[in-house]
Amino acid sequence: MPFCITCGAAVADDDGFCSSCGATTQERTTAVPSDVSQPPLRDTQWHYSTRGERLGPVSEAQIVELIGQRTITEESLVWDSTMADWQPVLASRFAYLVRDPNIPPPLTGRAVSNTIIWLLAFAPLIGVLLEAFFSAITGIAATSLWFVTLLLNVVLSYADAKKLKAAGHDTDKMGAVWLVPVYLFKRAQALKHNYAYFIVWCVLFGLLVMA
Repeated sequence: MPFCITCGAAVADDDGFCSSCGATTQERTTAVPSDVSQPPLRDTQWHYSTRGERLGPVSEAQIVELIGQRTITEESLVWDSTMADWQPVLASRFAYLVRDPNIPPPLTGRAVSNTIIWLLAFAPLIGVLLEAFFSAITGIAATSLWFVTLLLNVVLSYADAKKLKAAGHDTDKMGAVWLVPVYLFKRAQALKHNYAYFIVWCVLFGLLVMA
Protein backbone atom coordinates (compact mmCIF):
# COMPACT_ATOMS: atom_id res chain seq x y z
CA MET A 1 0.00 0.00 0.00
CA PRO A 2 1.32 3.49 -0.85
CA PHE A 3 1.73 6.13 1.82
CA CYS A 4 1.20 9.85 1.49
CA ILE A 5 4.62 11.47 1.80
CA THR A 6 3.04 14.73 2.95
CA CYS A 7 1.41 13.38 6.12
CA GLY A 8 2.40 9.68 6.22
CA ALA A 9 -1.18 8.35 6.10
CA ALA A 10 -1.97 5.13 4.22
CA VAL A 11 -3.69 5.73 0.87
CA ALA A 12 -5.79 3.20 -1.04
CA ASP A 13 -4.39 2.24 -4.43
CA ASP A 14 -7.44 3.54 -6.27
CA ASP A 15 -7.70 6.88 -4.44
CA GLY A 16 -6.67 9.96 -6.34
CA PHE A 17 -5.87 11.97 -3.25
CA CYS A 18 -4.95 11.58 0.39
CA SER A 19 -8.03 11.66 2.61
CA SER A 20 -5.97 13.04 5.52
CA CYS A 21 -4.27 16.03 3.93
CA GLY A 22 -5.72 16.25 0.43
CA ALA A 23 -2.42 15.80 -1.43
CA THR A 24 -2.70 14.30 -4.93
CA THR A 25 -1.47 10.72 -4.56
CA GLN A 26 -0.25 10.41 -8.13
CA GLU A 27 2.35 13.05 -7.42
CA ARG A 28 2.67 12.88 -3.66
CA THR A 29 2.97 9.19 -2.75
CA THR A 30 5.74 6.67 -2.63
CA ALA A 31 5.66 2.93 -2.10
CA VAL A 32 6.69 1.63 1.30
CA PRO A 33 6.92 -2.11 2.03
CA SER A 34 3.67 -3.33 3.57
CA ASP A 35 5.45 -4.87 6.56
CA VAL A 36 7.32 -1.70 7.46
CA SER A 37 5.89 0.74 9.97
CA GLN A 38 6.32 4.33 8.79
CA PRO A 39 6.83 6.90 11.55
CA PRO A 40 4.90 10.18 11.34
CA LEU A 41 6.61 12.78 9.19
CA ARG A 42 8.02 15.78 11.02
CA ASP A 43 7.88 19.42 10.06
CA THR A 44 11.63 19.86 9.62
CA GLN A 45 14.07 20.83 6.91
CA TRP A 46 16.68 18.36 5.65
CA HIS A 47 19.87 18.55 3.65
CA TYR A 48 21.20 15.59 1.70
CA SER A 49 24.31 14.70 -0.29
CA THR A 50 24.58 13.06 -3.70
CA ARG A 51 27.67 12.87 -5.93
CA GLY A 52 29.62 14.86 -3.37
CA GLU A 53 27.22 17.82 -3.45
CA ARG A 54 25.33 19.20 -0.45
CA LEU A 55 21.72 19.79 -1.46
CA GLY A 56 18.62 21.16 0.27
CA PRO A 57 16.89 22.25 2.31
CA VAL A 58 13.92 20.02 1.54
CA SER A 59 11.05 18.74 3.64
CA GLU A 60 11.02 15.32 5.26
CA ALA A 61 8.31 14.33 2.80
CA GLN A 62 10.62 15.18 -0.08
CA ILE A 63 13.41 13.09 1.44
CA VAL A 64 11.04 10.10 1.52
CA GLU A 65 10.10 10.79 -2.09
CA LEU A 66 13.75 11.03 -3.18
CA ILE A 67 14.49 7.71 -1.49
CA GLY A 68 11.52 6.14 -3.29
CA GLN A 69 12.92 7.44 -6.58
CA ARG A 70 16.40 6.10 -5.68
CA THR A 71 17.84 9.60 -6.04
CA ILE A 72 18.94 9.11 -2.45
CA THR A 73 20.31 5.66 -1.59
CA GLU A 74 21.10 3.96 1.71
CA GLU A 75 24.65 5.31 1.54
CA SER A 76 23.64 8.92 0.86
CA LEU A 77 24.22 11.34 3.72
CA VAL A 78 21.38 13.31 5.33
CA TRP A 79 21.32 16.01 8.00
CA ASP A 80 18.88 18.21 9.88
CA SER A 81 19.32 20.73 12.68
CA THR A 82 18.75 18.11 15.41
CA MET A 83 21.83 16.10 14.32
CA ALA A 84 25.43 16.75 15.35
CA ASP A 85 26.82 15.39 12.07
CA TRP A 86 25.77 13.91 8.74
CA GLN A 87 24.47 10.34 8.80
CA PRO A 88 23.96 7.78 6.03
CA VAL A 89 20.31 7.07 5.30
CA LEU A 90 20.80 3.52 6.62
CA ALA A 91 21.65 4.95 10.06
CA SER A 92 18.99 7.68 10.07
CA ARG A 93 15.27 7.80 10.83
CA PHE A 94 14.71 6.88 7.14
CA ALA A 95 16.39 3.49 7.53
CA TYR A 96 12.99 1.75 7.45
CA LEU A 97 12.76 2.67 3.75
CA VAL A 98 16.00 0.95 2.74
CA ARG A 99 16.55 -1.80 5.32
CA ASP A 100 15.06 -5.28 5.30
CA PRO A 101 13.02 -5.30 8.54
CA ASN A 102 13.88 -8.97 9.07
CA ILE A 103 17.65 -8.31 9.14
CA PRO A 104 19.09 -6.60 12.23
CA PRO A 105 21.47 -3.65 11.74
CA PRO A 106 25.24 -4.18 12.08
CA LEU A 107 26.67 -4.18 15.58
CA THR A 108 27.94 -0.77 16.65
CA GLY A 109 31.59 0.08 17.06
CA ARG A 110 31.38 -0.45 20.83
CA ALA A 111 30.21 -4.03 20.39
CA VAL A 112 32.91 -5.05 17.90
CA SER A 113 36.17 -6.45 19.31
CA ASN A 114 39.27 -4.41 18.41
CA THR A 115 41.88 -6.94 19.56
CA ILE A 116 42.88 -7.99 16.06
CA ILE A 117 42.83 -4.45 14.69
CA TRP A 118 45.28 -3.25 17.34
CA LEU A 119 47.58 -6.17 16.55
CA LEU A 120 47.32 -5.01 12.95
CA ALA A 121 48.11 -1.43 13.96
CA PHE A 122 51.42 -2.64 15.45
CA ALA A 123 52.02 -5.18 12.67
CA PRO A 124 54.87 -3.20 11.04
CA LEU A 125 56.85 -3.38 14.28
CA ILE A 126 55.80 -6.95 15.12
CA GLY A 127 56.76 -8.00 11.60
CA VAL A 128 60.29 -6.59 11.95
CA LEU A 129 60.73 -8.42 15.25
CA LEU A 130 59.57 -11.66 13.64
CA GLU A 131 61.96 -11.13 10.73
CA ALA A 132 64.82 -10.71 13.19
CA PHE A 133 63.75 -13.84 15.07
CA PHE A 134 63.55 -16.00 11.95
CA SER A 135 66.83 -14.55 10.74
CA ALA A 136 68.53 -15.57 13.99
CA ILE A 137 67.32 -19.19 13.83
CA THR A 138 67.73 -19.71 10.07
CA GLY A 139 70.78 -17.60 9.25
CA ILE A 140 68.85 -15.89 6.43
CA ALA A 141 69.36 -12.13 6.23
CA ALA A 142 66.46 -10.24 7.79
CA THR A 143 66.13 -8.11 4.66
CA SER A 144 65.35 -11.27 2.70
CA LEU A 145 62.44 -12.03 5.03
CA TRP A 146 60.46 -8.91 4.19
CA PHE A 147 57.50 -11.08 3.19
CA VAL A 148 56.97 -12.03 6.86
CA THR A 149 55.72 -8.53 7.68
CA LEU A 150 53.59 -8.43 4.54
CA LEU A 151 52.05 -11.82 5.32
CA LEU A 152 51.36 -10.78 8.92
CA ASN A 153 49.51 -7.65 7.79
CA VAL A 154 47.40 -9.54 5.25
CA VAL A 155 46.49 -12.36 7.65
CA LEU A 156 45.45 -9.95 10.41
CA SER A 157 43.43 -7.85 7.94
CA TYR A 158 41.52 -10.87 6.67
CA ALA A 159 40.91 -12.10 10.21
CA ASP A 160 39.49 -8.73 11.26
CA ALA A 161 37.36 -8.45 8.12
CA LYS A 162 35.90 -11.89 8.84
CA LYS A 163 34.88 -10.77 12.35
CA LEU A 164 33.34 -7.58 10.98
CA LYS A 165 31.27 -9.56 8.46
CA ALA A 166 30.02 -11.73 11.31
CA ALA A 167 28.98 -8.51 13.08
CA GLY A 168 26.90 -7.52 10.03
CA HIS A 169 29.23 -5.01 8.35
CA ASP A 170 29.82 -4.85 4.60
CA THR A 171 33.62 -5.06 4.47
CA ASP A 172 33.62 -4.90 0.66
CA LYS A 173 33.05 -1.16 1.02
CA MET A 174 36.24 -0.83 3.07
CA GLY A 175 38.49 -1.70 0.16
CA ALA A 176 40.79 -4.67 -0.37
CA VAL A 177 42.03 -5.85 3.01
CA TRP A 178 45.60 -6.16 1.71
CA LEU A 179 45.59 -2.38 1.28
CA VAL A 180 46.04 -2.06 5.02
CA PRO A 181 46.00 1.74 5.51
CA VAL A 182 42.88 2.08 3.31
CA TYR A 183 41.17 -0.71 5.21
CA LEU A 184 42.07 0.80 8.60
CA PHE A 185 40.85 4.25 7.57
CA LYS A 186 37.53 3.05 6.16
CA ARG A 187 37.00 0.69 9.09
CA ALA A 188 37.33 3.58 11.53
CA GLN A 189 34.84 5.58 9.46
CA ALA A 190 32.30 2.75 9.23
CA LEU A 191 32.44 1.96 12.96
CA LYS A 192 32.64 5.64 13.97
CA HIS A 193 35.95 5.10 15.76
CA ASN A 194 38.67 7.66 16.02
CA TYR A 195 41.60 7.09 13.67
CA ALA A 196 44.05 5.97 16.38
CA TYR A 197 44.84 2.52 14.94
CA PHE A 198 45.15 3.96 11.43
CA ILE A 199 47.58 6.63 12.68
CA VAL A 200 49.64 4.12 14.69
CA TRP A 201 50.08 1.86 11.65
CA CYS A 202 51.07 4.76 9.39
CA VAL A 203 53.57 6.18 11.90
CA LEU A 204 55.23 2.80 12.50
CA PHE A 205 55.34 2.02 8.80
CA GLY A 206 56.87 5.43 8.08
CA LEU A 207 59.51 5.03 10.78
CA LEU A 208 60.51 1.58 9.52
CA VAL A 209 60.77 2.81 5.95
CA MET A 210 63.09 5.63 7.06
CA ALA A 211 65.15 3.37 9.33
